[in-house]
Amino acid sequence: MSAAVNAHDLREVEAFYQRWGPDVFAFCRLFLGDEEQAEIVCSKAFLTFYRESTRLPVTGEIPSRLVGLAYQAMQPCRTQSGAKRDANALIV
Repeated sequence: MSAAVNAHDLREVEAFYQRWGPDVFAFCRLFLGDEEQAEIVCSKAFLTFYRESTRLPVTGEIPSRLVGLAYQAMQPCRTQSGAKRDANALIV
């Protein structure tokens, strides 16, 4: 697929992120419990959504695909966090 097909206007991207960014970030932070990881995961979800989508809705409900992408991006982080907690429990 051509890059031109998935190219979004910068103002469109900015409006989309301003509208849904805080909600997706809060969702990620609640699941991960870490702001830095939540920022990384949130960015990955938006980037993937931008690449896949031909339109960026700024009204209505949050796009379910965007939330799904955020959830998918969180999975490796959740596994790593669980492993760290288990390792810390053994140390104590």
